[in-house]
Amino acid sequence: MLQGPIFALLTPFARDGSVDEGALRAYLGFLAERGVRTIIANGTTGEFASLSAEERHAVLRVCREAFTGTIIANVSACAVGDVRALIASGADLCDAFLLLPPFYYADAPEDGLLRFFEACLHDAPRPALLYDFPRHTGNVLTPGLLARVVSAVGPAVGVKDSSGKLENARAKKEAAPEARVFLGADGLALAALRGGLDGSATGAGNAIPEFLVQLAASWSGGDARKAEAIQAEGALWGAVRRTLGVGEITITKAAVACRLPGFPTAVRAPLASPDAGLIERVGGELRALLAGGGAIQWKEGPASCP
Repeated sequence: MLQGPIFALLTPFARDGSVDEGALRAYLGFLAERGVRTIIANGTTGEFASLSAEERHAVLRVCREAFTGTIIANVSACAVGDVRALIASGADLCDAFLLLPPFYYADAPEDGLLRFFEACLHDAPRPALLYDFPRHTGNVLTPGLLARVVSAVGPAVGVKDSSGKLENARAKKEAAPEARVFLGADGLALAALRGGLDGSATGAGNAIPEFLVQLAASWSGGDARKAEAIQAEGALWGAVRRTLGVGEITITKAAVACRLPGFPTAVRAPLASPDAGLIERVGGELRALLAGGGAIQWKEGPASCP
């Protein structure tokens, strides 16, 4: 069974622009040491839209070799044949799949989206989460559509809801109670658990994995007060990100480099890589957060942030 919190990986790039497999291995170790047990390879945070099929396979291979937890492979593409090729090439390297609605054809009819999911997943050898991210796809995965897909397509077991709205995710859970529903909104992580959802999915949380790992553990252990304190403390990172006014992937790479010295911060076009000033500012904010001495028990102190 898929468990949260789910961490959508960054993809580190070497100076020549290739996937940096050594940095990826070190980064996977960083996450595992801090309690991360479920990851998404080649997701939005991993810049999958800029990766070739061969690169996506290489990332997934390294994950399987270096990470002992649950690996979810994003197999999203617009063409059914491309999705099925990604499923076939990744089946032995992952534990589950993740699939967006097709993008570019915005506001597609619900019956057409259902046909797409059926064609892609009908005989998939692993369970699959649908991926609702209407900002990028132009197509909304409604609660009714989720219920239809889960009912009609055996491998479909749930959804990663990146709408950022708790009410959307809760409506999906009500429409398909048997589905696993994970909300992609760090500031609503505790509210999601209180609302009966199955957990969180995060990209920005890669820099502070202790936050969601410890929040989920406190909630499942019955310590609601501690979970509240962790949520309040973790929300500080969200506030910092908003004040920086820079894309989430760019900020998150800068922040991971602060906690994991040597992690490459380059992103692929059309995104913008962080400059030295941004990296220094992010490092200062993280040093302050890690030195807080509050509810979150950090793996190490602020000395780790150069």
